[in-house]
Amino acid sequence: MKRIIKDYLSFTRRERMALVILLVLMGAFIGAPYFYQPVFEPPRDAQLNDFLAADRTDSAEDRASVHADSRPVTADAFPFDPNTIGVEDWIRLGIAERTAKTILKYRSKGGKFRTPADLRRIWGIRPADAERLIPFVRIREGEQPAPSGKNDQYTAVVKTRTEQIRSIDINTAGLEEWKALPGIGEVLGNRIIKYRERQGGFLSVQDLSKTYGISDSLFGRIRDWLRFDPATVPKFHINMASLYELRSRLGISYGSARAILNNREQHGLYHSLEEIRAVTVLPDSSWQKLLLIGVLD
Repeated sequence: MKRIIKDYLSFTRRERMALVILLVLMGAFIGAPYFYQPVFEPPRDAQLNDFLAADRTDSAEDRASVHADSRPVTADAFPFDPNTIGVEDWIRLGIAERTAKTILKYRSKGGKFRTPADLRRIWGIRPADAERLIPFVRIREGEQPAPSGKNDQYTAVVKTRTEQIRSIDINTAGLEEWKALPGIGEVLGNRIIKYRERQGGFLSVQDLSKTYGISDSLFGRIRDWLRFDPATVPKFHINMASLYELRSRLGISYGSARAILNNREQHGLYHSLEEIRAVTVLPDSSWQKLLLIGVLD
């Protein structure tokens, strides 16, 4: 037995050396990402490259001020057109004054924001700020440059398509209507419908953003085409609801749902919504939901 173990588990000097080298290489590959972080620079169009090249001729003192301006500032997000707003509005949006002046200088040299994503290309705007503001960008039609190349032709086609999209009722829209919205395909459209059915309907446009797969930027793109009509919200029959339905539709605790059911079983069907409020304490949000979707017949 010892001989068998020795034959299969012992190593020669050359094998031990190879094993050590292998372990060292594995450790190097595993540890490499912690010591080397590649830096990627977002692509820039030719016009913006020219502007940034000229702007880099500023003194070292000015460059230091740009980095100083990158400190956190108070932000107030609101819909805006980056081709028209001034320095004060940029500051309200949470952009440092130095960076705001850089943007206006870029525009004065003929620079244009063609799409919301162009915010990522401005030197001095932090990536986090760009992602936060992109959903609020509203580029006016008159500010769009005339098509002159392949990219502009593509933009014109997308613009024409978006103009043809009709607003949809979030509680009655079918798959084809969802697919007509920019960024919504068949998979995401089906997911929205299933989530809507599971929740028993959307109680506001904002509820749609809770669907898995809808990012803040995508929600911002489709927000203008979404319509909420209280009359189309599926009603909730209190006198037939189960424990699970009470909790999921009204967003109440297990104890509150159980109290509503127990009272219904002991004293019969409810005749008014105020009777439910007398049975248990409901959060204001749950009470508002009950008033909107609750029915007793």
